[in-house]
Amino acid sequence: MGPFIMDNDQATAPDQEIYAPQFPSGALAPAPRTLLDILQATARAYPDAPAIDDGERTESYAELIEEVKAKARRLHEQGLGAGDRIGVRVESGTRHLYEWILAILWVGAAYVPVDADDPDERAKTVFTEARVAGIIKGTGTIVAESGRPKPYAAPRMPGLEDDAWIIFTSGSTGKPKGVAVSHRSAAAFVDAEAQMFLARRPAEHHRPRARRAVGRLRRLLRGNVDRLAQRRLPGARPARPGARPAWTLGLG
Repeated sequence: MGPFIMDNDQATAPDQEIYAPQFPSGALAPAPRTLLDILQATARAYPDAPAIDDGERTESYAELIEEVKAKARRLHEQGLGAGDRIGVRVESGTRHLYEWILAILWVGAAYVPVDADDPDERAKTVFTEARVAGIIKGTGTIVAESGRPKPYAAPRMPGLEDDAWIIFTSGSTGKPKGVAVSHRSAAAFVDAEAQMFLARRPAEHHRPRARRAVGRLRRLLRGNVDRLAQRRLPGARPARPGARPAWTLGLG
């Protein structure tokens, strides 16, 4: 075994070799936070900057936050909230998809996406395996489990260890398997990408780098989570590196 770094309160032998930190910039990493912490910080810093443009409407960060809060209230009214898993089957590329995903995160729930064009059988399998408490369909139809107390009794924002989303494999080699990704892991990835590619106001200085960063985030949310700390659901196995389930999601 090679030399190691000793604690500050331990005596160091005169001939003891001390290694430099393996990751000298590790101390510069942002403190652990959730995806919503990132969204809110960005909205406070750039309230009038465009957040979403789906070709029909452009929403600023301030407008996006208001839309997300309104949809979050609707979820609470249907008895959905923290700790729940909520299925999402909304057309890709629309602002409604992004707003509903963020609203689900806002109430502390995890979203479970299935592409709107996927067969109904896949949607049924995924939502059953994930044990969703409700489903968002179309542009805003909420279908919640019957018998749930309304409104949600104990609303709260998500914590670091709460699941942000659950992805499922395509099922091409068997039954689709789900993998849960926590807010801590997802936000750490976003922060790392921002430090690498968006350090100097990319909209003004680094448009190509900004596009690459958004592309990486888009691929991450489409299912390439092998770089994240993953917590498997019961009976699940991690998706193979580079694997993509049949659903797509973008934030760019």
